[in-house]
Amino acid sequence: MTRTGNGGWWTRLPPSVKRQAVRGKRTVERRISPAWRITTGAGLIAGGTLGFLPILGFWMIPLGILVIAAELRRRRRFDPKRRKTNLSETPLD
Repeated sequence: MTRTGNGGWWTRLPPSVKRQAVRGKRTVERRISPAWRITTGAGLIAGGTLGFLPILGFWMIPLGILVIAAELRRRRRFDPKRRKTNLSETPLD
């Protein structure tokens, strides 16, 4: 299998698919509450622990982790209370 450049799989997608993916992501961010997204991620992880059952599978665990990680990253990025501090500028007293 040959790789075509360093762009990765996203660069090989057709523009229409990229637009639909971005539009879908924005729709989910606007219309679904953060609490519901975190609950969905936790449900996926819990369902993944029952992966030996039909339909449920171990694939649900990493998907749930991705859903929760994306939501927590988004919250941490826009948290107004969180400030970056430079440890070299803080007094030692």
